[in-house]
Amino acid sequence: MAINLVKRKNECCGCTACMNICPKHAIKMEKDEEGFLYPKIDDNLCINCGLCEKTCAFQQGYKLNFRLNKMKVYAIKNKSTEVRNKSTSGGIFYEIANIVLKNNGAIYGVVFDESFHTKHIRADGIDGIKKMMGSKYSQSELGDTYTNVKNDLKDGKVVLFTGTPCQVGGIIKYLQNVDTSKLILVDIVCHGIPSPKLFKEYISFLENKTGKKVTEYYHRSKINGWNQTEAVRFNDEKLDYKSRLSQTWKRIFYTDLALRPSCYNCKYTNTERPGDITIGDFWGIELFNPEFADNKGVSLVIVNTEKGNKILEEIKDNLIISNQEIEKAIIKNPQIKEPTKVDQNKRKIFWNDYKNKGFNYIAKKYGGYNTIGKIKNLAKRILKK
Repeated sequence: MAINLVKRKNECCGCTACMNICPKHAIKMEKDEEGFLYPKIDDNLCINCGLCEKTCAFQQGYKLNFRLNKMKVYAIKNKSTEVRNKSTSGGIFYEIANIVLKNNGAIYGVVFDESFHTKHIRADGIDGIKKMMGSKYSQSELGDTYTNVKNDLKDGKVVLFTGTPCQVGGIIKYLQNVDTSKLILVDIVCHGIPSPKLFKEYISFLENKTGKKVTEYYHRSKINGWNQTEAVRFNDEKLDYKSRLSQTWKRIFYTDLALRPSCYNCKYTNTERPGDITIGDFWGIELFNPEFADNKGVSLVIVNTEKGNKILEEIKDNLIISNQEIEKAIIKNPQIKEPTKVDQNKRKIFWNDYKNKGFNYIAKKYGGYNTIGKIKNLAKRILKK
């Protein structure tokens, strides 16, 4: 009898652990109509060994090993202005990755490819690390990343894997029979993962509206300080971070209607984090530590294991560190407490609008790229002057 891995879409995060564990390569990841990847089993190759089901961390759970008795919570800023400016928040990832690099290790993280598709890559040099810096607001493709991590560990390498908590949970389960003493896991505080298909259409939307080629995209530009400003650079070298057009994807993202179904059923939106270290933006730091908040980005860092603690000790000389409490971190980071919530009927309407009327309609209705939105944007710019 054929194995049914995905009984409900909200029970699959697309982490690829099942695909990578399959001894017969019977599982491929296929996109659905929303652009999200789900496992598809080739019944002609499947031997019903059940490894794929056993390796599903999202459905089966996983062990949290070597946890500290009490997590350590910090607000952190990198002492290097250059590193901090290129980072989404306080610049903690660069320092963790750099330690691994100095130990001739391998770093796995997310980058944009030439088509602005988000994917995990392996890096063993500083250029690769720099590409991984900054937020990428669409789900990354992992491909055979888990298998490559396993091979690096078997070769005795120090390995850093960064990703969403569900991706980190997936690799923990996948590597359950492998020596992971040299593996460092970093999970991010995740709001939810929007459709990569929609983001690809947004890039085309930008190019069609402007008649120019997009050469760079910044989901969290710091050109106006540490805020939610998107920025896009075109082939004429102009950087747009002011127009309604350049902020359309941000507005679609924050409707929460374009997220993967499993994001509303996330098993990781709590303080039992899967990574050795959890990183994110320390939103709300100005409420109780105003002298630390300077509008240039502050990292929330949660140390969950002794391994994570040792890493922070190694890099602390490059950082400005403030001890904090988890209760304060949760105030403006609700995803440490509970999954993103949305009216599922509204989500259904959103995807029906996209399916029947296309991305242009979505941009106007949900992204604010309409006459009223343009007038509001113009008024804001005039008032600032």
